[in-house]
Amino acid sequence: MTIPPARDTGSEPARDAGWQQHPKAHGSFLVTTAGCWLGLSALFNLMYGFGALVSEHIAHAHYMFGILHSSGWISIILGVLQLAVAGEALAGDQLARWLGVALLALNAIDQKFFVATYELSSALIILFDVIAIYALCRYGSRENLARSE
Repeated sequence: MTIPPARDTGSEPARDAGWQQHPKAHGSFLVTTAGCWLGLSALFNLMYGFGALVSEHIAHAHYMFGILHSSGWISIILGVLQLAVAGEALAGDQLARWLGVALLALNAIDQKFFVATYELSSALIILFDVIAIYALCRYGSRENLARSE
C-alpha cells in the first residue's frame, strides 16, 4: 500500500477566511434579528402595558412599582420607544443602535421583575435581549454594516 505524495498548498488561498472574500458583512443576520427582536419586544411591552391598565389583577406586577397603573404606563412608554428605534436600528443608524442597546437592557431589567410569575417566558425574553444586545454591540458598527451593501 503506497501513500500518495503530499500536495504543496502554499500557492492556494486559505479556505478558512472565506467570509473575508465576500462583501457580505459578518454578523449581519444577527443585527437584522436584533432589530426584529426590538420591534417584537416593543409589541410585547405594549400588550403588557395595556393589560396592566385594563386589568386590576396581574400577578406580581405590583411589586415592580407599587401601583399597577404606573407599571403599565412605563411598559407602554418603553414599548413606544422600542418601536420607534427598531426601524432605524434595522436601517443601520448608529444612534438608534445605541438607543436600542439601552432599551433592550431596560427591557431585560423590566422582565426580571416578572421571573417569579412567568418563569419561562421572562427567561426567554431576557435571553433574547442579551443576544440582541450582543449583536448590536459586536456587529452593528458602521464599518461592518457598510460591507453588506
